[in-house]
Amino acid sequence: MVWTRNMSLEEYTQTLRDMMQLQMWYVVHLVQQGKAFSEVLSKLSEVYAYCDIYKSEISPECNADFCKIVQHLENTWRAVGDAKFPQAGWEALKPHFEARMEKDLTAARKNIENSYAGFTFEYHCEYFGPEKPDFLTLHFRNYYAPDTPFNHRKELIAAILKIIEKSEKARPDVVKVQCASWLNNIEPFYSLFPDQWFKTSYACPLEGNAGWWGQFVDRTGQLHKKNVAKFMETGQFLYPNRHCRCDVIELKSHLSNI
Repeated sequence: MVWTRNMSLEEYTQTLRDMMQLQMWYVVHLVQQGKAFSEVLSKLSEVYAYCDIYKSEISPECNADFCKIVQHLENTWRAVGDAKFPQAGWEALKPHFEARMEKDLTAARKNIENSYAGFTFEYHCEYFGPEKPDFLTLHFRNYYAPDTPFNHRKELIAAILKIIEKSEKARPDVVKVQCASWLNNIEPFYSLFPDQWFKTSYACPLEGNAGWWGQFVDRTGQLHKKNVAKFMETGQFLYPNRHCRCDVIELKSHLSNI
């Protein structure tokens, strides 16, 4: 939920509150269509990832402590009704978020500050693919907030080239690069990559992660009111979380010739 390197604790709390209330609204929206409350909240929201009882190695439905939280939230929803649930749900969850807010904020700001113009990378198998081989896997945040990062195209190009250079030295066996994000749907981002990047892309399964929910945070790190309004009008995400990939050598050539 931390998208900028200068976000204060107050700003982070506000964004987290707004996003959690939006996700509580979405839970109710899907329950009204016949979906199970516990399944939607556990799998399609980011609630678990921001709770103090989160464990990366345990899925939400297998975490007994989180299951208790989900049951409490469902009871709260039944007690207060659809309209009041987003606020009531936030109040119920707030103690579980507050326990780790400052730690999360400090770590996230450091991560962005030490990034390559907003890009970070790791080695990961192909998303939704076989366990081997590893891909050079990119993640992105707005290093230049409150400005749009796409006003800094030269810096973004140089940053990706630097990542490729480091990867070629550290892991010459890694020949593919990937990124899953809603940003892969917009031209200023996907044009940083060769044609293969978008042409071979596909929409990821709907899950509770930043690849889907990031489209509701604006370039300043606050709620993207225009996108939220459209989302609440239609009940549909504006953009899918799109998985893209290409050859590292092709990306390097593309960036070197822009």
